[in-house]
Amino acid sequence: MSIYTKDHSRVSASKWIYEKISYGSTILTEYWDDPLPLMVSDPRTRNYMGKEVHIFDPDSSDKWNIINEQLASADYYIMSSNRGWGSIGEASERYPTTSLFYKKMFEGTNGFMLAKEFTSYPSLRYLGIPIDFPDQWAEEAFTVYDHPQVLIFKKNKTQ
Repeated sequence: MSIYTKDHSRVSASKWIYEKISYGSTILTEYWDDPLPLMVSDPRTRNYMGKEVHIFDPDSSDKWNIINEQLASADYYIMSSNRGWGSIGEASERYPTTSLFYKKMFEGTNGFMLAKEFTSYPSLRYLGIPIDFPDQWAEEAFTVYDHPQVLIFKKNKTQ
């Protein structure tokens, strides 16, 4: 399985962050997920301002006042797995505002646009041809830990 023979998607994302995101940038990550960038043998993580978004708190005006302040000051919003958007999307009656937030994030209509996506799907080679098996909807314990889909959104300064 190729997911074990190449960099973990969070490691690949961290390397990209070090190359592409300016030091001093404010990066939002989600509570209960691995914050990025990882150290990856590189102490430069302290050159970024990391803030944690409590996305799993019950929807309330207090929650969204805090998150909206965080979004206003952020340069990037990173989802280091589908843990948040994958589970909250299935509980939209419990998280109506958060579900709408994710919908707008993926549409690019909330001030952020997808800058980079990292995946590492299981794949096999047949006659030298790689055959991928996208499994983002598989059991969370498998995808979130072994090979999560990492999404990096950049603030759209023109909106």
